[in-house]
Amino acid sequence: MGAEHQPVSYLDLYSKSLSPDTPLSSTGSPSRELIPLSPVLPPDAGETEGAVKDTAPTPTLFGGLTGGLSLRGLTPRQMADVSLDLYAAGVLAFEDYELLAFQPELHPDYNDTIGALTGEPAGPDRARDYVSLWEERLNFERRHNPQNTRLVRRTERILNLLLTLDGPPDGSGRPLAA
Repeated sequence: MGAEHQPVSYLDLYSKSLSPDTPLSSTGSPSRELIPLSPVLPPDAGETEGAVKDTAPTPTLFGGLTGGLSLRGLTPRQMADVSLDLYAAGVLAFEDYELLAFQPELHPDYNDTIGALTGEPAGPDRARDYVSLWEERLNFERRHNPQNTRLVRRTERILNLLLTLDGPPDGSGRPLAA
């Protein structure tokens, strides 16, 4: 059996990939201490107070989490992707993820089914205001389906979450808990 078939442990591989300035513990193995992340300052953080600021809209918590996207201008494709990311990050519960990620316009038969009934073709790449859509959905559920309290509460919870995410990035907006 040649050298290329010899078993190699993860520790051997890991120790070989270390840089010379990697801190080592007292046992000589690589240190496993957590390294704190330094906060990322916004581009205008270094400006003086007397400087004229741009009239750009203030970033939202959602924009900070998603790299600049806005809940008031997402496409169904983006909402499906972002809701998965929010679920993976622990921001969404699975039930909320199911409701946010389900975008009927992404289904290939949309134009033959729902589109045929509404007269509007699918627009999976057309931006929508998801906060307004969920406000309308909550009003609809309260008006036409008040006996289904579970669905009404889930819709309220999602709307509260969207309103919180649409708030300021420091989290000083609405509370996340519904």
